[in-house]
Amino acid sequence: MLHLISEKKIFYCPLKSNRSADGTQGKEKYKAVNSLEWSLATLETVKTVKIKGFPALVRLQLFQVIISNNKVECVVTNAPNVAKTGGTIAQIAESEAVLTTKEVRKQTAFR
Repeated sequence: MLHLISEKKIFYCPLKSNRSADGTQGKEKYKAVNSLEWSLATLETVKTVKIKGFPALVRLQLFQVIISNNKVECVVTNAPNVAKTGGTIAQIAESEAVLTTKEVRKQTAFR
């Protein structure tokens, strides 16, 4: 993922459920991504996280994508047109739509 970031490539990467991440901007310790707390608002949009072992300034967007009735997958992306945690939106071109969980589900369906 760090190589793709350095090459300025957009990616959608599923994370294993036990991968450690911090969604509190350093207020709490790292937790497994499947144990992060999600509000109704972030379930519809995204959670900004720092993955353990990544450089301090690298923040990625984490989505919970429902694959089937009994399977939920955590997908991380560096896409710029994401509704960030807290309701703010990254600077995006007016012609681009804000990335949603539905769009992430569509992007990850290609794999």
